[in-house]
Amino acid sequence: GHAHGPRLGECYTFCYEWAQRKHDETKWIVLTGDPGCGKSRLGAIILRERYERFGQAGRWMSFVGYLDALKQTFGVEGDHTAATIIKAAQEAPLLIIDDLGVEKSTAWAQERGYALLAYRYDNKLETVVTTNVSIETLQPRLWDRLMHQRDDYSKLWDLSGLPSYRSRNVYLGTPTTRTTR
Repeated sequence: GHAHGPRLGECYTFCYEWAQRKHDETKWIVLTGDPGCGKSRLGAIILRERYERFGQAGRWMSFVGYLDALKQTFGVEGDHTAATIIKAAQEAPLLIIDDLGVEKSTAWAQERGYALLAYRYDNKLETVVTTNVSIETLQPRLWDRLMHQRDDYSKLWDLSGLPSYRSRNVYLGTPTTRTTR
């Protein structure tokens, strides 16, 4: 295999440029890899960069938090809260879905995940997904769609096997000032 540095650097640079709207054909970024490899951090950088540069409001969403919020609406008579929560996630112009697939996956959780992802995919809404589970095992139906894209609609970055960066500040500064080995 090749050195980890270049792969992380390449992914970081792509995400940074995408945040600056330099890859308009790409609507989806999927970041997979072990906990601590910097996926969530990249999502946060994209969100902040889009807001500071273009004033674009985006939404950060922990997938587990999304499911929990929906569960809290169960059994509430005549309450439209669930619909409101779903609509906000579906329609955000930019959505970062953090930690997809970490929950104990029930059929209900998978269905909620699929419904949200499929809606955003079909409507070409910019979406960044971070997960430490392979998206093909997580969402096989969605994976089929992602893989049948011939253009650059979706970019999948597998950062698994990289050392954990939680303990070191590698992400300080812009990609141009960062050194990779």
